[in-house]
Amino acid sequence: MNRKYGVTRPESTIDPVLAQCTATNSTPVIEIDAPILKGGKLTAALKRAGLHVIVIDHAPVYNKETLLHALYQNTPFPGYFGFNWDALQDVLADFSWLKDTPNGIVLLLKNASRFKAEASEDWEMFVDIVNTVSGVWAKKRRLPFHLVVAK
Repeated sequence: MNRKYGVTRPESTIDPVLAQCTATNSTPVIEIDAPILKGGKLTAALKRAGLHVIVIDHAPVYNKETLLHALYQNTPFPGYFGFNWDALQDVLADFSWLKDTPNGIVLLLKNASRFKAEASEDWEMFVDIVNTVSGVWAKKRRLPFHLVVAK
């Protein structure tokens, strides 16, 4: 697969990232410089904006299987989650199982370099799902959905 995706690269301050994450018409995938994550200020700013932030950082993510397990471990995904691409797209597009309705969703993947390098096809499929889900959220709910990736 050699597709081009809308990816904003890189941001090193909180305000532009926050602005992109709260907009429904911005690029779904936002690359940031890793130092912006220190101290949790970005995560706190996103939460103050009413976004539901899912931080993926407890275990290394380097392929489809590790991504799906990391997402399951770091989210309140329903027990019926099927650990495949279709199931991921379904639960990300739905989010009706969340307790509160957020002002949007941000997936924050703290280290994607190994994932991109070792499983580029899996990475591209994940980005494709994020792009699809972002479109669903923007169109049906008028809410933002983004993947923020630290490089």
